[in-house]
Amino acid sequence: MNQLGMVIDASHASDAVFYRLLERSRTPIILSHTSPRWAYDHPRNLDDARIRKLAAQGGAICMSTILMSEINLDGERGELFDQYKDIASMSAAEQRELIRKWRELDKTQPLWDIDLDRYMEALLHTFDVAGVDHVCFGADWDGGGGIEGLMEISSLPVVTGRLLEASYSREDVGKMTGGNVLRLMRAAQVAAQPGES
Repeated sequence: MNQLGMVIDASHASDAVFYRLLERSRTPIILSHTSPRWAYDHPRNLDDARIRKLAAQGGAICMSTILMSEINLDGERGELFDQYKDIASMSAAEQRELIRKWRELDKTQPLWDIDLDRYMEALLHTFDVAGVDHVCFGADWDGGGGIEGLMEISSLPVVTGRLLEASYSREDVGKMTGGNVLRLMRAAQVAAQPGES
């Protein structure tokens, strides 16, 4: 992957694979949609020690909105979730209808038991652990990642506005909204060039 100039994504990797990737990759790795284990103890989430290790090696964790609480798959939510797995094979009209039902259910039976305030608390904790050079956004909105106050990417300015209110600079926010990912992409491209290592 380093030879091809690929950014290596460890979001679905086990702890053992995460450490192996850090050991073997010549370029920093990314976690494209991962939450901190500090917010919710789930194997997919990253604990503070691994977040520090990732940052020390130049990588970045893109803060997700999933797996920050128990998932609610009771009743109709579970039925829709089962259909959601096959969304790619549905017609455009079927996709729209499924999404309409999904969003309607969000009003009365949220998938996650968190809101924007809890997300911000976890995000600020992740900044404290990793630093702004190693955090980005990757909320997994196409995989059930919407939470109250942050249901889709169009809500991201609410998050960046709160960061500015919390005294993060525009430069810091720029790193989180794209700069950190671009840095990793550039590093991967440079490593793929002949004669580079």
